[in-house]
Amino acid sequence: MSQKEKDFFDYNKKWHTIGRIWNTIGILLIIAVPFVVCFSLKVTPNWTVFGNLGIWTLIIINLGSGISEPVIYAPMLGTNGEYLAFITGNLSNLKVPCALSCIDAENAKSNTDEGDIIATVSTAVSSIVTILVIIIGVILIAATPLADLLAKPAAQKAADYLLPALFGALAVVYVSRNPKIAFPPVILMVALCIAIPKIESIISILVPFVAIFTVGVARIMYKKGWLGKNEPEK
Repeated sequence: MSQKEKDFFDYNKKWHTIGRIWNTIGILLIIAVPFVVCFSLKVTPNWTVFGNLGIWTLIIINLGSGISEPVIYAPMLGTNGEYLAFITGNLSNLKVPCALSCIDAENAKSNTDEGDIIATVSTAVSSIVTILVIIIGVILIAATPLADLLAKPAAQKAADYLLPALFGALAVVYVSRNPKIAFPPVILMVALCIAIPKIESIISILVPFVAIFTVGVARIMYKKGWLGKNEPEK
């Protein structure tokens, strides 16, 4: 092992250790909130409801995405960025788009030392901005009639289109880069949503399956030489 490889290994090992420690602390703090509330108010949860709904919902809805998302996002966010993003949340609609946009703006590449540094800084800045926006929002709701405005049906209807608008804008950028790879999973999900309208309630469970489907289709295209940058395998 060369000195450069050894330094890179030691760097990753160090930050994996730090990331696990801080993520463990963060998870414990999050879990502590309901316990502190129950203790302060001298109440206890309905354990029957918690056992029947809480645990099963956690397993069914979050198990698939909990396994697949760290694998999918690791090359995009890097070691430090992934630990930071997963403890602060909002990966798909904030952290990952922000990191990828910053990497593109610097003409860098994901899964490189430069890309990892840019992804880490952009994820940290995104987290800080999110916290500041939340603080401003709380102050405005407490000090102005903003809460009444947001409660109006028109505002609620507009809020339903925020995420579709965000992902639509992102899709234009990333789909246009390689539509041959992007269209098969898009077509699959559109077909599923049309055929099974209620599938959106379990959409997170489908993430690993769609990821596997996309990788498989991309592999087939690569072997056939349909991506335009390689010769078909013989």
